[in-house]
Order: sequence, then C-alpha cells, then structure tokens
Amino acid sequence: ALGRLGYRDCAWNPDVWQKWGNALKKANQQVEGLRFNNISESTKAWIRSSLQGFVRDTRHCDSASDFPLGHDQVDLRVKTIIWPRAKYIWLNRSEDAWLDSHWRWEHRTNKSFKPDDPGLASQRKANAERDRQRKAAALAQILELQAIAPQSVLIMAVEDGWTPLLRFLFDPSGGCASPGAWPHKIPHGVDA
Repeated sequence: ALGRLGYRDCAWNPDVWQKWGNALKKANQQVEGLRFNNISESTKAWIRSSLQGFVRDTRHCDSASDFPLGHDQVDLRVKTIIWPRAKYIWLNRSEDAWLDSHWRWEHRTNKSFKPDDPGLASQRKANAERDRQRKAAALAQILELQAIAPQSVLIMAVEDGWTPLLRFLFDPSGGCASPGAWPHKIPHGVDA
C-alpha cells in the first residue's frame, strides 16, 4: 500500500543486513527490557553514533514494511532513536494467513518444500508458536509507543481501506483522495 502512495520501501537487502547486522543486534541489546521513556540519553547517543552508517546506507528509502527493518529484527525502540520523526503502522491481518505466509517465506529457497508436508507438522507448529510470541512482543511495543506518542502510531486492519492510512500519513481532515483499490497482493504473490 505504501508503494502505491509513492513511498520507497527498504526491502530486504542482504548486503546492508550483513554489513550492519551485528551493530543492530548490539543496539537492540542496549534497549532490551527498557521502556521507551526510560532509555538514557547516553544510550541513545551511543545507538545514534553506532548506527549512523546504517542510517546513511538506508537513506534511499522512506518506508520499511518488510524484513529486516519492518519487523522485529530492529527493535522498535532503536527505530525511534535513529528515526525520531518516523510514523509506525501496525496492520492487523488474519493470524492464520500471516503464519502461513511466514512459513512459506522461511522456506522460499527450498525448491522441494511442500508447506503442508505432514512430516513438517511439528516444526510448523513450533514456528507458529515462536511467531505468535514475537508478534505479541512487537504488539506490546507498538501499544507502549502509541500510549506515549499517539501521533506516531496507527493500528489498522486491511479491511479499513485507505481512509485511516491517508489521514495518518497526510491529512487528518480526510481530504486526500484514495489512489484506487486497496492492493490485496504483495510482490511475492502472498495475500496482503
């Protein structure tokens, strides 16, 4: 949806992730267990300094809706430090569809992968439980951020369509025109 509005997404880039993965993990560790409003100025300064090259390497994009930036590989608290004016959108969607999509994505390079293989049922169940825990932790963070900075967070469902998104990003009065039908397919052909 953001691409339809002219945003340039910071899609998965293995070079950037390889180059900055360790620094991002260290930054995540610096804020682990802290609330947004309890991060010291010295920690924020350390994170900004440590990740200034990462910010430079991602300046070509103005949205991050997919792995690794849009998900939990970069802690939301770290994102608010390196991109203090950013806005965050939590898109609620069918959990079953999301779990199935992630299961398939994790195995995207395996040509012989059969997503419904009964021999993988226990692995799939474990992955689903892990993903549910990650989702719960990410949702807790977005709700905490919304409580202290409501202007920077939108929580919506696909069924809500364009109106809340356009109001949040551009025009709180609702004067923006919709760019057409809501996109129900994302580039890899997975239902949005």
